[in-house]
Amino acid sequence: MRVLKSLVVTALVAVAVTASAKDEKKLLPPPEGKAVVYIGKMNSIVGGAWPFHFFADDRYLARVKGKKYVRVEVEPGDHLFWVAMQSRRTFVKAKVEAGHSYALYAKLTQGAELLPITRESDDWKEFGKMLRSEMPFEPDQKDIDEWKAGQPDYIEKALAEWKAAGEPSLKLMADEHVD
Repeated sequence: MRVLKSLVVTALVAVAVTASAKDEKKLLPPPEGKAVVYIGKMNSIVGGAWPFHFFADDRYLARVKGKKYVRVEVEPGDHLFWVAMQSRRTFVKAKVEAGHSYALYAKLTQGAELLPITRESDDWKEFGKMLRSEMPFEPDQKDIDEWKAGQPDYIEKALAEWKAAGEPSLKLMADEHVD
């Protein structure tokens, strides 16, 4: 009987360790010479219906509703990531290094906020789980082209307004990676 109990306990421990290891799968590393930035929207219940628009520098990335994220591969160096919802925009100046991954959390407050997030951040547990358990959102090029056609000068105007306001932004430093 003891042998049987011991076998059952060993089997249960093995299953628990295997499940735990599966939950902790690693993030896909950046391609050689590149950095990766994950931009995600987690509050799918509160404000889930409100679309957020994600940008990298002067490039439109995606329209995101619900709990989703995009994975952006960039050259090392300085970048500007931003989120927009209606007329509200938040900017993050980032300095990224090749071979590392970074994370930005798009959060609904009085508008859209974009916050740097690290493994030590309060929101990392949920954000990291989203990154490890779901595939990145990949918008159709058709949707991106339609958005650009409907708002041909939006990016240029938004960046000009941001510069005229003194470039208010949060910072994401090179050592704040999540890998």
